[in-house]
Parts: sequence; C-alpha cells; structure tokens
Amino acid sequence: MDRILLNSTALFLFIILSTLKLQAQDLPPLSGYSEINEKIGYTDIKIEYSRPSARGRKIFGDLVSLGRIWRAGANEDTKITFSTDVEINNETLKEGSYSIFIKPKEKSCVFYFYQKSTTDWGGVPPKNSKEQHAWNPEKLKLEFEVPIKQVEYTETLTFGIQNISLSRGELFMAWEEIKVAVPFTTKSTGQAIKSIEKRLQEPTPWQYYDYANFYMGNSIKLKEALKYINIAINKAENSSWWFLRCKSQILAKLKRYDEAIETAKEGLKEAKKEKSNFYTTQSNNDIKRWINI
Repeated sequence: MDRILLNSTALFLFIILSTLKLQAQDLPPLSGYSEINEKIGYTDIKIEYSRPSARGRKIFGDLVSLGRIWRAGANEDTKITFSTDVEINNETLKEGSYSIFIKPKEKSCVFYFYQKSTTDWGGVPPKNSKEQHAWNPEKLKLEFEVPIKQVEYTETLTFGIQNISLSRGELFMAWEEIKVAVPFTTKSTGQAIKSIEKRLQEPTPWQYYDYANFYMGNSIKLKEALKYINIAINKAENSSWWFLRCKSQILAKLKRYDEAIETAKEGLKEAKKEKSNFYTTQSNNDIKRWINI
C-alpha cells in the first residue's frame, strides 16, 4: 500500500513539474528576437538581434559599462550580414556575417565588426565560458568610432539601416537617449554604370530612357543622360511625354532652366492629348519652380 502511495505521489509530482516546465517554455522571452532586412543597390543586408527593454533601468553607465566592450544586445551576439563588400571609413569589410560589438564612451561609441563564429559568443563570453570564447584580435575585421547623438527616449534597443540611397546607408543603434550611426557605402553605382555600358548595344527607345532616367535620378553622368534621352526621343515613333519630362529634369539639373521649361511645355502638349493629370500637375509645378530660380 505504501509503495502504491509512493508511486502515485511520484507520478503526481512528475506531472506537475512537467506541466510547469511546458508552461515556462510557452512564456515569451524578455528580449524578443528581431530581424531587419534591407537592400541597397545590389547589396542585401540582414541584422539579427535580441531587443532588450530598459524597464526603468539606467542603461549606459550602469547596466552597460562605459569603456568596456558590450555584446550590443541580449542573449546571443548581434549579427549583421552583407551580401557584397562594403566600405566603412575608407576600409573594406568583406561580404559575410559579423558580430557587432560596441564600446560606449561618454561622447562616442566604438563599433567592432567581428568575424562571426558558430562556436563562440563572438569574443565577449558569458560567465564560466571556456578560453576558446575569449576575444581574438585576428577575428576583428574593422573598428570605427562614431559620435553619440542625443535623441528622444527609446525604451527598447533598436538596430536598423537609415539614410538609404543607391550606394549608401547608415547602420544605426538607438537605446535610452542615445543614437549612434555608422555610414557605409556599396559599389552599386559603379556596378550599375558598368551594366548600362555593357548593354548599350542598339537598345530600344525605352531602354535609352531607363538609362537616362537612372543617371538623372541619381544626379550622375548628366551629360550622358541628356545624350541618351535625346536618342530615345529621336528613335521613338512619337515623343512620349515621359521622355520629355525626363529631358526637362536633366536640363534643370544641368542648370539649363530655359531649355528645361521649353521642354516641359512641349511635354505638356503631349500629356494633354492623353489626359494625364499627374504629368500635367508635376510639370506645371516644375515650370513654376524653374521660373523662380
């Protein structure tokens, strides 16, 4: 009888503990996982990190010590992946995955891009870790110090990419009342130009337009853009108002405003035939702006 009672008690305790364990596993983590994906030109960028919240705590200078390297997140180290080479502070960071570490100071932060490993915590180990987890200078691929900006309060650690253009962007981190950003560049502009030059083998008028519009939109090689859009206009069976609008914008960027206005007016005639209200509004606004320059 006693043995049956003992076995029943043990079974009951086992069920209770198992249930509690399952319930604990269902709880959401205090620092949730976040994944950010961006594309700059031809470069894919992914940031993976755990996002702790302040929850009334002082962060920098207390929870995160000044002058010491920090894992820049909770749980595992924060990871950033570039699909192509990028440049930071005129130094090349090869394509691949890196752990992001930060050393906060009074007025600046040092960013460390550390070769990502699946066997360690990226050089800033948890307590009681093995020596193999220790910081390895050979794995440090790039470091860059940036100033701290004071911003509105951010409760939860936030990473992201901002100020994006064709070949530029900024990796930023914001938490508490500070924000830091690391500017970087890709080779997207050069790659796009090479692609255009390679494909210039009797393209259609719309392809010439695409090339001209690309240069115009990025304010590069404007004289070539004007050449391409003129070819597009001459090759087309009729002068598309899209072509003429593009030409007027190129002329304006070349500061040839009188020609830009005349071209825009010519485009308006074409647009009115097809009742393009959008084009009419945009071109009239352009003309008013260029007249006042």
